[in-house]
Amino acid sequence: MAVYVVLHALGLAIGPAGLLGLLVMFVCLGFYPSLLLRLGWVPPRRKRKP
Repeated sequence: MAVYVVLHALGLAIGPAGLLGLLVMFVCLGFYPSLLLRLGWVPPRRKRKP
């Protein structure tokens, strides 16, 4: 959301600003699980033993 607001304030039209904001949001969502693991808020996954 903040990326969209900044891009729109810089003069970028609503369409490209919205698309870039969505792209940044999806990229950040991809890194969110690893961030939770690094902060220790989620226990690490246990490996299965055969």
